[in-house]
Amino acid sequence: MYKFFSKNILLFFVIFFIAWVIFLQRYSTKASLEASETFKIDHKNILGFNIQNPKERHTIRRVSEGDQWKLITPYRADVEQGFFDQFSQAFSPFSAGTIVKRDLSKKDLEMYGLKDASSVFTVVTSKDNYALMVGDMVMVENAYYAKWKHLSYVFLLRKEFFSYMFRSPSNIQKTSLFSHGLDNLEKVKWIDSRFSKLGTQTFEIIKKDKKWKSTQPFQEDLNTSKVEKMLDYMFHLGFDASVFDKEVDWKNPFLEIECFFKGRDKSQRLIFAPLDKEKQVYPLKTFASEKTHALKKDVMNRLIFNPYDMFQKKIFPFNIEEVTKMEIWKQKKLDWAVKQDNLTWKIYKKEEHLYNPNIHFLRFLSALNNGLVERYHGFLNKKKDILVDGKILLTLKVFSKKGEQWEYVFYKKGEKLFLIWDSYVLNVLESFLDYVTMSFDDFLEKGSPRVTQ
Repeated sequence: MYKFFSKNILLFFVIFFIAWVIFLQRYSTKASLEASETFKIDHKNILGFNIQNPKERHTIRRVSEGDQWKLITPYRADVEQGFFDQFSQAFSPFSAGTIVKRDLSKKDLEMYGLKDASSVFTVVTSKDNYALMVGDMVMVENAYYAKWKHLSYVFLLRKEFFSYMFRSPSNIQKTSLFSHGLDNLEKVKWIDSRFSKLGTQTFEIIKKDKKWKSTQPFQEDLNTSKVEKMLDYMFHLGFDASVFDKEVDWKNPFLEIECFFKGRDKSQRLIFAPLDKEKQVYPLKTFASEKTHALKKDVMNRLIFNPYDMFQKKIFPFNIEEVTKMEIWKQKKLDWAVKQDNLTWKIYKKEEHLYNPNIHFLRFLSALNNGLVERYHGFLNKKKDILVDGKILLTLKVFSKKGEQWEYVFYKKGEKLFLIWDSYVLNVLESFLDYVTMSFDDFLEKGSPRVTQ
């Protein structure tokens, strides 16, 4: 009798446990499905979102242009790619946890922090608006109490989806400088005012037959691989999404960059104000936002186009080892020269008297070899205008073993040093000024023996 009773008791508990598990599974599934019913909103009908949290309020809307999303308030700006995919996950059945309580009273709402919820996420659709109120956090569950305003139960909203839904504008806004791909880029225009003494300079490059060419202010083939490398870096840069809150004078921009894309009617334009010395950033106006943002100082230099560095033909195309002779002309007369034989240089005024050059001459060669040009300045056909109040310091003639010859004219205007090369006038690094103002004796090695030929 005892054994029979024990077996029945054990069987009863087993059956009860199995029934309880089945009940929980069905209840949990039902609860999850009920909680997720309101998430079953046709994404095509969603027009936007109103987001409110204790710190800020902002709205996002779908626009007709390519089904894009834009931040509307607190300011207008493009929204980052993939934003809607992340948001739509919050409307999946997996975002809702177990239903906590049904048929709520006002006291219940207060208990869950939902009576006057400070965080409200409203889905705006073509048919109706759906407001999700979020209350207190449940630390054990790593979730929040949440309730759709039009329904009568409280459920748990997982923390990761709360984070998606209540991001600040700076975390939603697109921060890449350009929104279209580099593959579709066909023209870039720079308006550069870095050096106000030299005036504003405009550069324009276009891509034709997979090659980049300069069209303004000069027409020249460019080194396509160098241009692509520079543009690739530029297209991967991002700005600080936080709003630059100081007043900016946009009348005299520091730099403007405008990009034109194949198959797109609208170009994308960036405008930079001069450096803010206090914050060490460049205030930025971008096509993607009506507010002023900022670009860090250390990335600005990569945005400034230096056309001389992109020329297909080099300004100094020779290797120093290939040079046989260099002549320095002053006032249309040969002043002094150097010649090379098996990497040994000799300096002379008259070829029958040769001397050893000193370290200054070797540094002069190094400067030539490493590139002494700072930036493009003007045209040779404007020579009369450029040389007003200027002084030609010297003319450098270079001869190679192959019989090639190059000529460079250095002149000074005010404190600036310029170089006439081919059909261009270029700015030269100020550090090179010391070399072009040196005399023959300055390049001689002290105590250098004279070799008579």
